[in-house]
Amino acid sequence: MANAKNPGGKRPHGMPTTQSIHDCVIVWLKYAEEHCPELVPLLDADPDERIEAMVEDFEDRYLGGSGTIRFPIPPKATGGVYLRYSDPNSNPRSLPQQLGICLERVVRDGVMMPWPHVFADGAITGKIAARTGYRQMKQAIEKRVCCRLYVDDSARLGRDQAEAHLFKRLLDASGCVLITIGNGIDTSQQSAALHYAISAAIDEQESRNKSHRVKRGMRDAFLQDRIVNGPCLGQRDVPLLDANGEVVINHKGRVEKQRVIDDAAAKIVREIFDRFAVKREDRTAIIADLNARNVEGGNWDDTRLRQLLKRPVYKGIEYWGMTSQVRDPETGKVTVVEHPPEEWLSRDVSHLRLVSDEVWEAAQVRLAESKSAFDSTRKNVQSGERQRAVPKRLFHLTCGCCGKPLYLGRSGKYASLCCLNGRDGKKGCTFKGYKRLSHVENSLLDHLRSEIFTKEFLERLLVEANRILDEIPESDDVELQTVKARICETEERLAELRRHLTSGEIGDIGTMVTVVREVEDTLSRLRDRERELSVKWNDDPLPMTEEFITETLDDLHGLLSKEVEAAAPILQKMLGEIIVEQREVKGSKKPQWFAKFALNGNAIVSHLTRPKDCPNSECWELPISAVWTIGEKHEVWLREVPKYEQISGRALAYKLEGRSTQWISEELGVIWKLADDAIRFAETGGRPEPEKPRKRRPRQKGSKPEPKYKSHAAEVVRLRDEKQWPFPRIARHLKIHESTATRAYDFGTHRRTRSVAVKRNRGRWQHLNPDEVAKAVSMLAAGTSVSEIAEQTSLSASTIYRLRRKQHSSRDRSEFPDNTPITV
Repeated sequence: MANAKNPGGKRPHGMPTTQSIHDCVIVWLKYAEEHCPELVPLLDADPDERIEAMVEDFEDRYLGGSGTIRFPIPPKATGGVYLRYSDPNSNPRSLPQQLGICLERVVRDGVMMPWPHVFADGAITGKIAARTGYRQMKQAIEKRVCCRLYVDDSARLGRDQAEAHLFKRLLDASGCVLITIGNGIDTSQQSAALHYAISAAIDEQESRNKSHRVKRGMRDAFLQDRIVNGPCLGQRDVPLLDANGEVVINHKGRVEKQRVIDDAAAKIVREIFDRFAVKREDRTAIIADLNARNVEGGNWDDTRLRQLLKRPVYKGIEYWGMTSQVRDPETGKVTVVEHPPEEWLSRDVSHLRLVSDEVWEAAQVRLAESKSAFDSTRKNVQSGERQRAVPKRLFHLTCGCCGKPLYLGRSGKYASLCCLNGRDGKKGCTFKGYKRLSHVENSLLDHLRSEIFTKEFLERLLVEANRILDEIPESDDVELQTVKARICETEERLAELRRHLTSGEIGDIGTMVTVVREVEDTLSRLRDRERELSVKWNDDPLPMTEEFITETLDDLHGLLSKEVEAAAPILQKMLGEIIVEQREVKGSKKPQWFAKFALNGNAIVSHLTRPKDCPNSECWELPISAVWTIGEKHEVWLREVPKYEQISGRALAYKLEGRSTQWISEELGVIWKLADDAIRFAETGGRPEPEKPRKRRPRQKGSKPEPKYKSHAAEVVRLRDEKQWPFPRIARHLKIHESTATRAYDFGTHRRTRSVAVKRNRGRWQHLNPDEVAKAVSMLAAGTSVSEIAEQTSLSASTIYRLRRKQHSSRDRSEFPDNTPITV
C-alpha cells in the first residue's frame, strides 16, 4: 500500500489488517442501512465497490490523510467507537466483534455513529499511548465532534494508569461521555470516577501479572532446553521426532520443534566471521558486499552486522536474561537495559556451533578495539588508536622530529598527511608541509615490490631464519621453574595491593594506583618469558625449495593487494615503526620526505609459515630475547613519480620498433610533449626543465579553433594515398609546414594503422613499374642475390635493397606482434 503519506508502501505498525477493516465495514454498513441510511455513502455504487472504497478511506485517514470519501453530515449528535487488539496472534475477528457489541449499545442510546468516527488499532500493546488510532480518537474528542465514546472494555483504551487519568481529564474537559460495555463504566454517572480509577489499576496490574507469568514460563523453558526465541541467521527450526519417527505434540496441541543448523545460511555466518576477524576487512565493505549480493534479503547495516558478531550462540553457548526492554508509555520508544553477567542463565548448545572459540574471541577483541577507539565519552584516546583499531591507511607513519603520528591534514580526493605539531609550530617540531597520501603509499608499495618482496630477499631471509633456529638453545627447566615461582609471588602481591585499594585503607590513592600498574607490567613480562621458555622448538629447518619460495613470494605480493584493514596490521608488524624525515634535495625547492624502517624478521617468517604448517611457525611470534631485525636499513623517497617516468619503458620500446613520437603519444594516451620527454628520459636520464609560469591569456569568445593538423588530415591523406604527392608538395599546396603535413597524415591514418597493428608507413612513391617491383619481391623471397635481380629487371640496386629491408621488417613484425610484452 503506497500513497502520498506512505510513499514506501510499508504498512505502519498498529494499522489493522485489510481483512479486519473489511469485516468492520460490513458490520457498520449493516447497522447504518437498518438504523441511519442517511449516513451511508455511495448509495448508487456496487456493494463490493462501496466496501473497498470505505476500506481505502479508513487506511488513508489512518496514514494522516483527510479520507477519500465525502460522508453526509449527521443530522443529530454523533458518537465514536475505539477498537483494539494487542497481539498479532489474536482472533482476526476481534475488531468486528468489538464493533458489533458497541453498535448495539449505540442503537439503544439513539446516537448516530458515522464511519469516520470508527477508530481502531491492531497488533499493538495498550501500555503505550503512541497509537495512531488512539491519538486520532483523542483529537476528535478535543474538537468536540463526539458526544459519546464507546469501547468494549476499559482495557481496550490502555493499560497504563497515568495515561488513563490523563484521558479522563480530557473527557471531563470536552464533555464527552465514556461508555465501556464489558465493565459497565458510564462517566455520566456520579460513581463513575471511582469505578474508572479502579478499572484502570486492575487493567495495569493484570498486564504486569501476565508479563510476569510469561517470563517465568520462558525461564523454565530455557532451563528445560526448549526453544524460547526465534532462530538467528544460520539456524532453523524443524519438527521434533520421537524414537518411532513420529512428530511430537506438546501439551498445547502444537508441534514440538527442535533447532538445527541451516547449512546454506551457516556458510554466510562463517564467511562474515572470517572476513571480519581473520582477514580484518572493513565492516563497511562487508555490508556493501552483502547488500550487493542480496544476502538474506539485503538491508544489512552496521547494527545488524555487530549484533550478528556478538551472538555467543555461534560458539556453542546460549544465554537468557542478558537484557530487558523498558518501553516509554508516551512515545513507545524502547530502551534496552543490560543485566550483570551473574544474573544470566546459560546452557550448552554445542550442536549449533558455527565458529571456533579463537575466531569468535578475535571478533570480540576487534569490536572492543573499535568501540574503545571511537567512544565519544573517553577523554584520553591515545595517538593512533583509531588507526590501529580500524585502519584506513596501509602504513602508520611517525614524525622523525617530534615522534608523533602523522595525521590526515586534508581529506577527500586529495587526502594528504602532515604533522600537526609541525603545522601548528608546537613542541619545537620543524616538520612542515603536506604530502599526498597516494604518493606516500605508492612509493612504499613500489619499494616493497621491487626491493624487498623478491626472490633474492626471500632466500636470504630463510637462510638467516634457519641460522637463528640453530643458535636458540632448548628451554631451561631451572629458569622456567624460577619464572613460575616469581609469577606466583607477583600475583599474590598484586591481589594484596588491589584489596587495600578497594578497601580504602591507604591514604594516597594515586601512589597506590601507580604501584599496582608497575606490578601488573612486571607480571605481564614474566608471563611472556614463561611462554617463551615453555615452547619446544622443532629441529626441522624451514624449507628452501624453489616451490616453497615461489609460493611464499606470491603470498607476499598478494598481501599488498588485500583490503586495507586486512593488510595494514600485517605490514605494521613486518615493517615496524616507519620514521619520516625531511631532507633538502638538490633541484627541489621544498624539503623532500624520506621514510626509514627496519624489517621485523619474526613477523615476516611467522606470516609466511603459518598457513603452510611449517615447523616452529607459532614460535616466530614470541619475543626471542629481542626482536630479530634484518641487518640492512631501508630508506624510501616519498614522492610522486612523474608520468613521463612511469611510461618511459614502454615509450622507448615503441621507439626502438621505429614508431613515431606522435604514434607513441596516441598509443599511450598522452600528449606529444609527454611522450617525447619519456623517450628522452629513457635514453639519457635527463628530466625536462619545469616550465616557467606564463601569463594567462584572456579567454577568447566563441569556440576554440581546431588545430591545423586535424583540419587538414583528410585532405593530406587523400593527396598522399590517391595522388601519391610528396609531403613538401602537399605542404606548399595547403600552405602549411611540412611537419604539420606529416603529423596530419599520422593523425588521419591512426585508426587504420592501430587496428591492423603494423608500423606506420607514410610511403615514398616513385614511378616504378609495378610488375618489375612484384618480380623483384618474389625473387628476393626465393633467395636471389641483389645483383642478379638488378640484371634481370630495370630496378636499381638501391631500390632492391630498400625492398629487401622492407620485406625483412614485415617478417620480424609477424613473428613479434605489437601485443607481445617488451621489457626494457
